[in-house]
Amino acid sequence: MAVMDLRTLCVIIACIYGTISAPCTDKLVFDSGTTPKPGVTVTASSEYGTSDTNHIYGPSRAFLNAKKDRDASGHVLIGAWSAGTLDTKQYVQVEFPSPKDISAISTQGRNGCCKQWVTKYKVQYSDDCQTWQTLPQEMTGNVDENSVVTQTLPAPITAKCVRINPTVWNHHISMRMELIGCDVTPTTTLPPTTTTQPTTVAVTTQPTTVPVTTQPTTVPVTTQPTTVPVTTQPTTVPVTTQPTTTVKPVVTTTISNQVTTTKAQITTAAQSATSAAIAPHKASGNQSIPTFTGNTDEDTVVTNNLTAPVTAKCIRVNPATWHHHIAMRMDLIGCDSTQTTAASATTTLGAVTSSQQSSQTTMVTALTTMLPAKSNTSCGDSLLTSPYGASFTMTSSSEKEELDPSQVYSPDRGVLNKQELFDMNGNLLMGAWSPDTNNVNQYLQVNFTSPVIIRDVTTQGRNGCCQDWVTQYKLQYSTDCVTWLPVGTGAGTTFTGNTDQDTQVKNSLGCVITAKCMRLIPLVWNNNIAVRMDFTGCKIRQSPAGGATTTSPVPATQSVPQPAVTAQG
Repeated sequence: MAVMDLRTLCVIIACIYGTISAPCTDKLVFDSGTTPKPGVTVTASSEYGTSDTNHIYGPSRAFLNAKKDRDASGHVLIGAWSAGTLDTKQYVQVEFPSPKDISAISTQGRNGCCKQWVTKYKVQYSDDCQTWQTLPQEMTGNVDENSVVTQTLPAPITAKCVRINPTVWNHHISMRMELIGCDVTPTTTLPPTTTTQPTTVAVTTQPTTVPVTTQPTTVPVTTQPTTVPVTTQPTTVPVTTQPTTTVKPVVTTTISNQVTTTKAQITTAAQSATSAAIAPHKASGNQSIPTFTGNTDEDTVVTNNLTAPVTAKCIRVNPATWHHHIAMRMDLIGCDSTQTTAASATTTLGAVTSSQQSSQTTMVTALTTMLPAKSNTSCGDSLLTSPYGASFTMTSSSEKEELDPSQVYSPDRGVLNKQELFDMNGNLLMGAWSPDTNNVNQYLQVNFTSPVIIRDVTTQGRNGCCQDWVTQYKLQYSTDCVTWLPVGTGAGTTFTGNTDQDTQVKNSLGCVITAKCMRLIPLVWNNNIAVRMDFTGCKIRQSPAGGATTTSPVPATQSVPQPAVTAQG
């Protein structure tokens, strides 16, 4: 007699004593798309914005096809559940009144804002909602905000509670979901049979135990490199930010005629501009006059540090030996001094030929030609928010949700202390500027109507929604809004930003700068790039000098000697 296999026997039994079950494809969690079915509860490990009563991010927003909306009280109903913490311990949980057979899971990202979705997740399940098992397979989630992705489980599970545990996400943990399955089919009791030789069929019913994964899941975190490509001109030398330094290094390059050694002579700010006594530079406590090594070819930049920083109003570089003929190009490296100078002091510099030299010379002229912008000033106005501030416009590299007028992330939202609010048309004005992409190529730019003096920068994160802020950034400045230079030495100083949404963090620029345009370039951020900012400084006023109009960028309480030298032939 042929041996009957177990599967064939089970099918015959099902045909005799019952029928094969209908497809297990019911939506088990939400009734009519918006509320859980009777007896079903939906909870979560955490909820974003629990202290923000104007926005609802909780698990009640986790139903499939939830849309960003406002309720009758004006609360913003977010288009997904969003976790309050970004780690792999977060979950959204469904508890049924009785066990269910679950065969598939459908998910979506966050509707309406922010490009947030879960890209991978794990499934945990329990018979008593206390002891949990985890499916070993990691499920693939979403690639955008609104597409529904349905994943069939490797094998159906029977559970009273189910958790969806995000492991990888885009920007933030935000999701909408539905469990697909059916009620548990009752066990069928077979009637007793009488046979001369009963045949016993041994059916193995070993429970399928799925090991719980205890290894932590590493989630890729958006950490951007801390360098920003900066346009640097070939003859620009880093700025030294020592507080009392006026002149430190001497930098020289030459053309075919080379200066091979130089000496430095200094005029102090206290001496008259017309009858100044020139003293040679000496090492501290040393009576000898040092000779600096210059160039050996036409274009290589050579930098020499002074033996000790000096404070001066005038500097001479005195060639000592040279190749063929005295010919050189140079610059000084240093920063602003805080000595008091007379308001009537004026200086002029000789004509220059290149546009870069012109902008630097104009800055030097401005820094040594001083009149107060207004009385009793220390050049400490908030340029974007103070009544004494400057006229300006804001631009940016990009803008989030630019085509959606109901959500405004525009550059003008990047001014310090802007608040999240609704305008008269019901559009949501965000509490910061945010770009459409999180990378180190983004920037927020201020365009002043005329050049200003800038001493400090102050930043904040995003007000209202979403724990977004910039933790590190660089600054660039320009005198024409076309050619950009880094603020700080080398490729630019990396400034420390914020650690929360609303606390103001101020950073000194080190050396005072004159600029018509400023850029803030985020390097590292929390969740998403979002920033508000202001600059401290003062406007440059026009004042008569000998019948002519001159630019006077610094108030009378400030003097600006130069702290370093650059030179070329």
